[in-house]
Amino acid sequence: KGIEHINNILQYKLEQSGKTPEQIKKKFAFEKVNMIDAFFGGCHEMIIAKTHFADGAEYDTQLRSSGVLSTEEHFQYFAFTVSAMKDMLEHNRYIRYISIFQNWLRSSGASFDHLHKQICGLDEWGSSITEQINMLRLDANVFNEFGANLASQYNLVFAENDYAIAFVGIGHRYPTLEIYSKSYFTRPYEHSMEELRGVSDVVHACHAAMGSQSSCNEEWYYTPIDAVYKMPWHVCLKWR
Repeated sequence: KGIEHINNILQYKLEQSGKTPEQIKKKFAFEKVNMIDAFFGGCHEMIIAKTHFADGAEYDTQLRSSGVLSTEEHFQYFAFTVSAMKDMLEHNRYIRYISIFQNWLRSSGASFDHLHKQICGLDEWGSSITEQINMLRLDANVFNEFGANLASQYNLVFAENDYAIAFVGIGHRYPTLEIYSKSYFTRPYEHSMEELRGVSDVVHACHAAMGSQSSCNEEWYYTPIDAVYKMPWHVCLKWR
């Protein structure tokens, strides 16, 4: 079905560009493959989850959200996203940062109510990342001091395993859960599979606790590829 879908898109694009059926038919297979390759080499990719509704759903409100996935499915979704991120970096040397986010439900900015992540290659850090790196430049311990340590001090930590810690976020525009990786490594693609699974499990638990009817943004933050100062990988779940 996948190759059929891609061929149909290619056929449509050629027709819209003014090619006749005879001209399209005369194109060699390698020409079409080269044209198709451009569909997968962009700087804005979308990763779609398997099905629209939860297993055994009886109503159209029983959508397949992150929390409805099994822990293994969520981990594979996480791992695939990280793999796509790494692939994008390897094929485009001009990328300085890759923004990864998931908008769940229309009220959080999603164009359709289907589970999907977006990865966007950027040629600059953006204001939020720049501000966070500047904080680290002034105080290398800022994410411990005003993150996990502060949350522990005020009993805001609500979930933790050997690889990640989750606590109530402070100072956001929307109610926010923050999940921080405990790894020495500060970029998702530098994590081992075991570490990645550990972070995935805590993020998945937060989504499961929220339920599929709660709209939210999932945003990933980490050390940019060309940054000197190290920012821990963390995921923010912002309720909308």
